[in-house]
Amino acid sequence: MLHLPKNIKWSVLKNATSQIGGRVFLSLARLLISILIVRYAGVTRFGEYALVVSILILGEWLVDFGFTEISVRDMCQTPKRSQSVLNALALVKAMQGVLVYFLVVGIFVALDYPDPVIRAGLYGGIGLIFYAGALVLRAGFRFRMEMDKDVLSEVIGVLAIIPLIWIAGINHASLEILVVCYALSRVIFFFGAFYLAKGSLQFRVTDAIKEEMKKLVRNSIPLGVMGLLVSFYETLIPVFLSKMADMEAVAFFACAMRFVFPVIIVLHAIGHTVYPLLSSYWQKDQEKFEKVQEAALNASLLVASAMFCLLYSMAEFLMGLIDPKMIEGAFLLKLLSWVVLIRTTTTVVSPLIIIPGGQKKALWITVLTLILKVVVLSWLIPAYGLFGAGIGYIGTELVGVVPVVLVSQYLSGMRMKWTVPFKSILAGVLVIGAGEMLGVLGFWWSGILVLPVFVLCAFCFGALSMESISWIGRELRNKMSAPKQETVE
Repeated sequence: MLHLPKNIKWSVLKNATSQIGGRVFLSLARLLISILIVRYAGVTRFGEYALVVSILILGEWLVDFGFTEISVRDMCQTPKRSQSVLNALALVKAMQGVLVYFLVVGIFVALDYPDPVIRAGLYGGIGLIFYAGALVLRAGFRFRMEMDKDVLSEVIGVLAIIPLIWIAGINHASLEILVVCYALSRVIFFFGAFYLAKGSLQFRVTDAIKEEMKKLVRNSIPLGVMGLLVSFYETLIPVFLSKMADMEAVAFFACAMRFVFPVIIVLHAIGHTVYPLLSSYWQKDQEKFEKVQEAALNASLLVASAMFCLLYSMAEFLMGLIDPKMIEGAFLLKLLSWVVLIRTTTTVVSPLIIIPGGQKKALWITVLTLILKVVVLSWLIPAYGLFGAGIGYIGTELVGVVPVVLVSQYLSGMRMKWTVPFKSILAGVLVIGAGEMLGVLGFWWSGILVLPVFVLCAFCFGALSMESISWIGRELRNKMSAPKQETVE
C-alpha cells in the first residue's frame, strides 16, 4: 500500500470534497447549458440535443467498458504493476475510441433518425476518441489519489463551451453546432487532464503490456457488459419517448434528469474516492476495509437524503428555472428524486461485488434487471407517457437494489449495518411529508426551509453525529499544522 498518501484520512477528505464540489459545479454548468438551449433554441431543439447527447453518453460507457475500474483495482492491489497496467489501458483505449465512434454513428443510422440528428451524431462522436484518452489519465489520478485533478480537467472542458453555447443559441444555431460544442468539451477535458498529469504516463510497448492487455480484457468484459446494459437503460427512456411520444416529452424527461442525474454522479464521487482504499485493504486489513465501507455508506445516504429533500421540495421552482413551460413537468422531478436514494445505495454497495472479483454475478443481476425494465417501460410509457416513465424508473430501480445488496454482502463477507442509513432516509421522508401537509413546497425558499429541518431531524435520529463532525475538524487542523505529505509511488 505504498502508493497511498501517508495521510490517508486527509487524502480521502480532500478528494471527496473536490469530487463533490466539482460535480456540483459541473451540474450547475450543464444546467446553465440546458437553460440557454431551451430559452434560445426552443424546447424541441433541446429535446433533439438531449437525445443525441444521451446516445453519445452510451458511447462513453462503451469507451469505458469497465476497464477503468478494473485497472484501478489491479494497480491498487499490486502497485509494482501499475505502470504496465496503465500502458496496457492506454493501448486498449486507443483502439476502443475509434471502434466506438463508428459503432455510435451506426446506432444513429440504425434508429432511422432525421438527417440533422445523424449528422449531429457523426460530429459529436469525435469527442469519444478524446474521452477515451481522458479515461487513461483518470485511472492514473485515481490510483495516486489525485481525483481532484480529474474533476478539474472536466470542469475546464465544460466551462470553455458555455460562451460557445450562448453564441450558438442567440444565433439560432443548428443541432449539429450545439452537439459539436459538447464534443469540444471532451477534447478540452483530455488536454487538461494530460497537462495536469505532468508526464506520469511513461508509455512503452513491451511483452508485459501485451499480457496486461489480455488480463484487462478478460477481467473487464463482465463489468463492461454490465455498465453497457445500465447505460443502455439510461438511454432507453429518451429513445422510447422520441419514438412513442415526441421530442417535447424527451425534453421534459431530460430537464428533470438534469437535476437528478448530476446528484447521483456527485454521490458516486464518494464511492470513487474510497474505491482505491477498499481495493488496497481487501484481504489485507479487514477491519479497515469494513470501516471505510461503513463510513461511505453512512455518508452517502445522509447526503442522498438531503439532496432528495432539496429536489422534491423545490421541484416546481427548479423546473421553472429552465423555462416556465417546464413547470408542468415538476411531478416528474418529484418522482425521479426518489431514484437518488435507491441509486446511491446501489452505487455505494456495488464495489463489494467488483473488488472480490464478482463481475459475472453483477452482470447477471444487471441483465435480469434490464429485462424487467424493458418490459415495464414498454408497457407504461405508451399507456401513461411521462408518468409511466417515472414510475417504471423508480419501480425497477427498487427491485434491482435488493440482489445487489445481498450478493455484495455474500462476496465480501461483510454484514453491513443499515441503522444509520435508514435513519437518514426516514428523516428525509418525514420532512417531505410534513412539508406536503403544510403546503410549503415548490418555492425557491422551500429548500432553505427544508434543509436545516432535515439536518436537525438527522441529528436527533442519530444519523448525523458530533463524532463525525469532530473527526472532520481534527483532520482539517492536522492538515493545516502538519508538513505537506507526498505520495510514495
